[in-house]
Amino acid sequence: MMMQAATFLCLSWLMMTAMTATASCYPAIFVFGDSLSDTGNSRITDIFGSKRVSQLPYGETFPGFPFDRFSDGRLIVDFLATFTGLPLLNPSQSNHADFSHGVNYAVAGATALDAVVLRRQGVFIRSDNRALNVQVTRHLRLKAAALGGGRNSSMASPLRLPNSRAFTEGLYVIGISGNDYLNALQRRKMYPPSVVSAHILPQIIAAIRNATEVLYANGARHFLLFNLPPVGCAPVLLATMRMPARDKYGCLQDVNSLSYDHNVQLLATVEGLRSTYPDAYFVLADYYGAFVHLLQNKAAYGITNTLDACCGGGVFFPYRFNLLLFCSNRSTVKLTTLCSDPNAFISWDGIHFTDRFNCYAFNLTIASGTFLNPSNAFTHCAQH
Repeated sequence: MMMQAATFLCLSWLMMTAMTATASCYPAIFVFGDSLSDTGNSRITDIFGSKRVSQLPYGETFPGFPFDRFSDGRLIVDFLATFTGLPLLNPSQSNHADFSHGVNYAVAGATALDAVVLRRQGVFIRSDNRALNVQVTRHLRLKAAALGGGRNSSMASPLRLPNSRAFTEGLYVIGISGNDYLNALQRRKMYPPSVVSAHILPQIIAAIRNATEVLYANGARHFLLFNLPPVGCAPVLLATMRMPARDKYGCLQDVNSLSYDHNVQLLATVEGLRSTYPDAYFVLADYYGAFVHLLQNKAAYGITNTLDACCGGGVFFPYRFNLLLFCSNRSTVKLTTLCSDPNAFISWDGIHFTDRFNCYAFNLTIASGTFLNPSNAFTHCAQH
């Protein structure tokens, strides 16, 4: 029954879109994260490698043309916006955008830890202005501009800003940390998974908690946090890291243990926030659990390839992934650098997910409550 519901949700986008005409269950959504949630900030700011999202085959599944997502279609935050009765969120870097229903601050390459902190530990990060604390600062500036009626020269000047109710009753979404781990693991001689877990993981969790508390101190009361998917199943790591230990799904065992450790500590943090701030609502989406569920039931969901990239290196490279042949407008089915059916894949380009996976993950977490803590957190949205 759960699988039938997931499939129905993925095939009923038009019906879901019609919901936006009804009352929304949140007045606004504010998103803080990385490329898994980026709806255009990296393309607008011209971050290295981001131009690809404005070219096919990105967006080929939905809407049929590129629309600035690192996927062949929609992201989880797109499904979330529509499910809650809101329009898709505009990126924070967009000039003259309508931000009245929320803002998406997520940007590709963003980390939970500040770039300076990571560099001090030997982890190279390209940019200083994408970290979680920077995104939160941008939000506070926007809030000051919206409620104070002033202008800030370092910010875009949108036509419409959120009102006070949007800031106090809106949903604050935080999904970040994958890039911290990916960058650290690439320095594997210095940072094998066990060392990352012992030394960097606690700092990441602390950064996420700090950002959440800063937002709370500035009026936020409704939070949705995403834990980590099993990072050891990502083609980018499977193809580049020589680690013999694999789990029963063929993923990197030690890296997935790191993801699991992160999620255990994030759950403890969420429980601590609930105890400290009883007047706020803290919801945790179990990305990891939903992913594993799909691995265990892949046939029922029509997934035939769980570890390869749909777009990128092609069949001549392990896991169809190669950094020099990353998914781009040169990727084609004829050259085998683009798969013929993205709906049968979990990974789109070796790092990011397909439209179909994102839809299933959304349904298994937020829409159905199966991998959600508490499970009934969004039942009031389904009634709209």
